[in-house]
Amino acid sequence: DKWLSVGPAMTLRGEGMRNPNLRSGQWTATPRDPATTCAAEQLAIVRAGVLAPPQDWRGLPGQPLSVQVLPRLFSIELSGDCLWSRDDAAGGAG
Repeated sequence: DKWLSVGPAMTLRGEGMRNPNLRSGQWTATPRDPATTCAAEQLAIVRAGVLAPPQDWRGLPGQPLSVQVLPRLFSIELSGDCLWSRDDAAGGAG
């Protein structure tokens, strides 16, 4: 699984929603430019109608960022000119 974030932040649905865009597991964002900072903000579902507080990650300019995407993800916002790749070994195949 791969996503490319460029320009404005990109919002994706997680496995806590119908028709998810993004699977849970370990993801790594790789900046496409040495000055780029990759960032993510995710919202997870606690129970029906209740979301947990946002979890934020921000990398250093030009450095990869590792993010654990939660299994009950409501949504995640990806930003920075970055290639996001899922580590299949951490999240399982399929």
